[in-house]
Amino acid sequence: MLKRDNGHNKTNNLYFSLKTFNYLILKIGNFPQTSLSEARVKLQELKQLRQLGRCPVTELKDLKNKYDLNNKKSLLNFLSELHDKLEKSSSGAVGIESILRKGRSASEVYDFLYDLAYLKPRYTLMFQDAHIEQLSPGQRGSLLLIFYLLVDNCA
Repeated sequence: MLKRDNGHNKTNNLYFSLKTFNYLILKIGNFPQTSLSEARVKLQELKQLRQLGRCPVTELKDLKNKYDLNNKKSLLNFLSELHDKLEKSSSGAVGIESILRKGRSASEVYDFLYDLAYLKPRYTLMFQDAHIEQLSPGQRGSLLLIFYLLVDNCA
């Protein structure tokens, strides 16, 4: 992309795309409306967590890896523990309103959490406990031969 100069020694956010040959506006992320004092408070909270040896991102990954999301009972336990962590992370207020962005409601978070639309099924072929991407060309050929034989037997 090429940055376009508007002729007044000021550059604006229009960029020329060599792929589409059009000007387009480049947006560099979404940043919530937060005051400097709120950001400092949040930074102090994160520093305190780090001093305690905790990392929110690692805790969330560990929580996800702890449960088998393909199993209904395990998934319900995951949602229950995640809900409890959300409630505990709010600063003493009822519910999670104290940790939400402005303009967001707790019902939106809970709708997202319990809707489970963020969980996508992943399908993969396995042969002798190995994913198809990990198979050698010979093993892939053997798997293809097995498919052909199964289809031939069915017909």
